[in-house]
Amino acid sequence: MFDLHVIEKGASSEKMLIFTFQAMNEEDFEGWVSITGGLIHVSKPELSSKPEMQ
Repeated sequence: MFDLHVIEKGASSEKMLIFTFQAMNEEDFEGWVSITGGLIHVSKPELSSKPEMQ
């Protein structure tokens, strides 16, 4: 499962749309992202992120 935070930039304002997308693999996910447009930030809550500084 992927959480999507999509920011639609408009002339007057920006609105954020939050989706929950379920895919069997990343290829399906990337195919879906390619047709959405806009600025997309992808977070994968099931994966632990590596700390950049220790």
